[in-house]
Amino acid sequence: HGGMTVRRNGAADVFYSLAVTPEFFAVAGVNAAVGRTFVADDAGRANAVVVISHGVWQREFAGDPAVVGRTLAALG
Repeated sequence: HGGMTVRRNGAADVFYSLAVTPEFFAVAGVNAAVGRTFVADDAGRANAVVVISHGVWQREFAGDPAVVGRTLAALG
């Protein structure tokens, strides 16, 4: 866990991040409001799949459901 710097819309933003296993959300009893959580095939992928919190979705993406499937570029 720690900070992850992500480039979007020409700017660099730092987000708190936590690496979890695909089972994390099932164990926590949490489902995705939009899109999906992790599946077994996501583990070890070169192109990481991310799940953002509801707060980040509202604050940084104005609650836009079209963020599902977009690419975020992680820096360094």
